[in-house]
Amino acid sequence: MDTFIEHIVEPTRLLLAWQAPDHMSNRRRWAVATVEVATEPWSLRYFSREEFSVANGGVLFDDLLKLGFEGYPAFARKTRKSEFDSGVREAFMRRLPPRSRTDFAEYVRRFGFKDAEKISDAALLAYTEAKLPSDGFSLVGELEKSLLVGDFVLDIAGTRYQDFGDFCPAKPGDLLTLRKEPTNAHDPSAVEIFWGDVKIGYVNRMQAPTIGYWIDHREIHLIVQRVNGRTGSPKVYALLRVRPAKNRLAA
Repeated sequence: MDTFIEHIVEPTRLLLAWQAPDHMSNRRRWAVATVEVATEPWSLRYFSREEFSVANGGVLFDDLLKLGFEGYPAFARKTRKSEFDSGVREAFMRRLPPRSRTDFAEYVRRFGFKDAEKISDAALLAYTEAKLPSDGFSLVGELEKSLLVGDFVLDIAGTRYQDFGDFCPAKPGDLLTLRKEPTNAHDPSAVEIFWGDVKIGYVNRMQAPTIGYWIDHREIHLIVQRVNGRTGSPKVYALLRVRPAKNRLAA
């Protein structure tokens, strides 16, 4: 089954997320700031304590600080500034290979893009999440419930905690199923992902509420795009296609 993106969704805002190092024994991904990318110059704004709690299921900001969070290196919170509008695009684009590299087209094909020339910087960051192994930061596209047509690449969360062994049974091209899990004790907006009857993980917490809405109001298909990662800790990426529900043009 084709796993290339047909409809790129141009983001207007990205969420800056952070994950503590492995030795902290807490691998939850926290939303810590917004990055406005619809206008120039791009700007970054850290959440207030209240906003952080709302965005992270009621968790206190002090809990984040206990894990060692100090802000993004280029925009350190120790300056007491909460908003930055200089060098934001440049700082985050340094997390990705430069477009001038000879293998850039091959790099973006891994994320489902056919034509590297048609991808904006904002979309490239949203679809790749711009992760580096060294600092725990990533960028997550903020999804709009009103969207009718669009394709997204999901980094399936929690695969390392599932019981299918060292290797995920799902293969590229396989269909996956999304199921809301309102009884989840940690997050009532949680959305589970299944390969047949085998649970392989979750939609990441920052995008789950919108995708849960789409489950009820859109026609959606989830397809395994690629599987990688080391033995015992597989990583699964899936292509989510969102289309209008049959006999319904809007919700």
